[in-house]
Amino acid sequence: CSDDCAGAITPGFSESDDGNTCPRVITRTWTCRDSCGNEVSASQTITVFDTTEPALAGVPDDTTVQCDANVGDPPAVTCRDNCDGSITPSFAQRDDGNTCPRVITRTWTCTDACGNLASDSQNITVNDTTDPVLHGVPADTGVQCDEDVASPAAVTCSDNCAGSVTPSFEEQNDGQRCPRVITRTWTCRDRCGNDVSASQHIT
Repeated sequence: CSDDCAGAITPGFSESDDGNTCPRVITRTWTCRDSCGNEVSASQTITVFDTTEPALAGVPDDTTVQCDANVGDPPAVTCRDNCDGSITPSFAQRDDGNTCPRVITRTWTCTDACGNLASDSQNITVNDTTDPVLHGVPADTGVQCDEDVASPAAVTCSDNCAGSVTPSFEEQNDGQRCPRVITRTWTCRDRCGNDVSASQHIT
């Protein structure tokens, strides 16, 4: 501050804060008064207002898996904000309730003190496309007499997702006498409609 009579004068200084958050206004005022009571004031207004969204890191890409067991736990997603630093994101998971395919949507949301929001999602498609496997289907065979026809074999079935599955069984007779052919068929179907069949022919 300079004065026509006193020369250099040290101005007084005051600062006020409105106490709000977004925006927050700080007012700085300088006042210069000479020995005769003449004075002049000037102010600076500083508005603090964060308009920058936070940034999420570690949200995985969309993926497709065969079984529920392959879905896995949600990863540790992080969030950084230009003003607030590290923020813990909120997490929500939604399931469309279907079977094949079934879609799980995982969403992470990060909100800073000024309400700026960042959100990102991962879609996990659960769709079993693998056929089950039959075990123990006997080979084709020929016998001499009806009494020589053995009982149906204890065929089992395993599935990549469902584990053990009970196969269905069907037996057909061609109605002829010599030769006469009996066809035994086992079919295994999983919950996604993948199926496999195998037959034994007994002549």
